[in-house]
Amino acid sequence: MIKRKQLTQFIPLSARFLNVTSVYLSIFITLIFILYYRPAIAAGADTYTHVANNAGLQGISTQSENFVIRDGYSVAGDSLPLSFYPSINSCSIPGGDGGSQVPSADGKCWLALFDNPIDWRQFGQAYPFILHVAGTGNDSGGAAFCLPTAPCLTLQQAINQAAKLSFRNIDNYIYIDGAYSGPGFTVSGANNNSIGHGISGQYLHIVGRAGSSAATINSSSPSGNFAIEASNGAQIAIESVNLAVTSGGYGVFAQNPGTIVQIGQNMVCSGASGAANCLYA
Repeated sequence: MIKRKQLTQFIPLSARFLNVTSVYLSIFITLIFILYYRPAIAAGADTYTHVANNAGLQGISTQSENFVIRDGYSVAGDSLPLSFYPSINSCSIPGGDGGSQVPSADGKCWLALFDNPIDWRQFGQAYPFILHVAGTGNDSGGAAFCLPTAPCLTLQQAINQAAKLSFRNIDNYIYIDGAYSGPGFTVSGANNNSIGHGISGQYLHIVGRAGSSAATINSSSPSGNFAIEASNGAQIAIESVNLAVTSGGYGVFAQNPGTIVQIGQNMVCSGASGAANCLYA
């Protein structure tokens, strides 16, 4: 039987034992942090899930990951890394477009988080970049990237998307596919929502692949009375299209030093009151 005096001596001893134990436990946890976690933090360790390519991303369920980094399109390194987050819905573009939307293993969709400028290789496209416009296209959603399987509806949308591309001092293209009759466009080399960027020798080619009778650029909108309005060092080449000029309007308006509008073959200007109204500079 423990006497009162012995009990009062026992309690402080127990408290001291617990206190010493907690100190050693704290030291142990600190050592673990220093040895294992601190080097990783100091080195900026990437703890996100990576996949090598698009096929690898398609093999992951949106239920298993909150964030995935794709290191390439076909193989790791063939494009810049691209980050994806899961959607609770299936892709709004049937089958996805390989870049902005990629189907997941559970029938939902991985959605891309793009940097600006966009690296078109992240869609599986090689240089030079080719954007597509068609009368059956769409200017909203993922289709606004103007891919062959999901073309844009208007040339202005293609111009806006072209401005987001990572240019490499090469010529790039906008193809007008099939029968098309759409509004004109404005283009500038001075800002990041147009094309040109003042790069010497850099042209954006706009080509009506179905012939001038099928690809028509109207001068009513959005450039006022101009079918094409270029400024501030923009450099574009146009061929195989018909410029439908309204009464008193002009086909092409090029202004400011360094702005170049090159008219290629099969160019037709209709509705203008004289050939001079087709090109105003």
